[in-house]
Amino acid sequence: LVVTGARDVRLGTALAQGGGRAAGRRLLDHQLQVWRQAGILDKYIAPERLLVYELLAGHVDKVAAAMDTDLLDWRRAFGLYHWFQLSPKAGLQDVLRRYESAHQRQVAPAPAPHYEELAVGPSRVFARRRLDITYHLLCLAAGHASDLCLMDGAGDIDDADEERRWRVMFAPPTYSADPLEHALGWHLQGAVAAISMEPWTGESMQQRAALRAQLHCAMASQLELVGGMCEWAVFAAMHLEDASAREALVTELLSRHCEEWSASEAKQAFLRDRLQVPARLLEATMAQLAYYRLDWEAEFLHRCAAGAGHWTRA
Repeated sequence: LVVTGARDVRLGTALAQGGGRAAGRRLLDHQLQVWRQAGILDKYIAPERLLVYELLAGHVDKVAAAMDTDLLDWRRAFGLYHWFQLSPKAGLQDVLRRYESAHQRQVAPAPAPHYEELAVGPSRVFARRRLDITYHLLCLAAGHASDLCLMDGAGDIDDADEERRWRVMFAPPTYSADPLEHALGWHLQGAVAAISMEPWTGESMQQRAALRAQLHCAMASQLELVGGMCEWAVFAAMHLEDASAREALVTELLSRHCEEWSASEAKQAFLRDRLQVPARLLEATMAQLAYYRLDWEAEFLHRCAAGAGHWTRA
């Protein structure tokens, strides 16, 4: 609309065909060659206008190299290679390869997390191990084993740690400057696991369970530190796969926050009915609280309700 409003019908027509079939790019590339041989590009076409023609001709490297890094983040660079250099039918893996090739030549910016781009700006030099969680998801969706996902802090491939890709993908630095912010990683891991798409690289079942347990415990700790959300911390703890570890963590959380949840009928109902926390754990915890309050009658009733193992104490 801006171009046609300026009565530049030719450029408007070219823009309308941008990102389409390769035939249009070849024709425009041939036209640029004719203009270049005639020596009229520098004389009669403004540099900014020439970049538009270069982009429409599929010369994305030239355009990306000329752009200010503050204006070209990795998402825009990824989109340029997708729309203006490859076929509209190109697969996601082909686009990732093309983008990574441009990045290795320091033409396209590194796929850094958004908060890092806001702090220091996009950079064409990848000197950090952190990758945007969106880039991890693109690689995962394409089945693309990107070397960038396995880089260490020095920019070298680290094959010694076979658990690296899973841990790095769901780690807080991929989406937050707060190292204790596990919410997005935890929810994303649950969604990815539900469709059997976790980025495993040969880990045993025990290693997988251990990695998941670390994330569940981290999320439970975060919710516990927020305050007033002990029932949701229990919700996170209930995701632990090992039954004994799950019961131990749930019991610990219930004990630490017994005064909070025992004073709320809504929280008790949530723990009992929605989370299906065993009644014996709830009753045993409230019995312990009554003991410290010297409320012997309440302790007796709760221990009797807790069942076997507590009757002797009652």
